[in-house]
Order: sequence, then structure tokens, then C-alpha cells
Amino acid sequence: MNLWHVKTFIRIYKLCPPENDVKSSKGPVGIGTDQPTTALAVSGDIQYTGSLFHPSDGRLKENIVE
Repeated sequence: MNLWHVKTFIRIYKLCPPENDVKSSKGPVGIGTDQPTTALAVSGDIQYTGSLFHPSDGRLKENIVE
């Protein structure tokens, strides 16, 4: 069952060994979708450990008060 899709050339299958993990890509990566439209597109729920970051760019903000 194909669970991952990289728009260029790499495909990963559910039971592949760890050495086949995607380390870099030249296109959008999709998990649960074969038509990713963003850098990382996930169709379905995710589970993670560690921290999730959502960076913000002050150059795109208005009325910033310190």
C-alpha cells in the first residue's frame, strides 16, 4: 500500500526499512495523498512527539506592540 508520495521520484511503502526514509526531496511530500499541493500535505490524523513549531514573520505583521 503506497502511503507516501513525493511529487518527483521517491515513493515509500508502509513496511519499508528505516534506511529508506525520506531525508530530502525536490517537491511536495504527501502522506495519505498522491497529489500534495503544499510542501507537506497530510490527509488524516497525525501523532507526534516533541514540539510543533509555527514560526511567525514580524515583517508581515502590523501594529506590533512591545
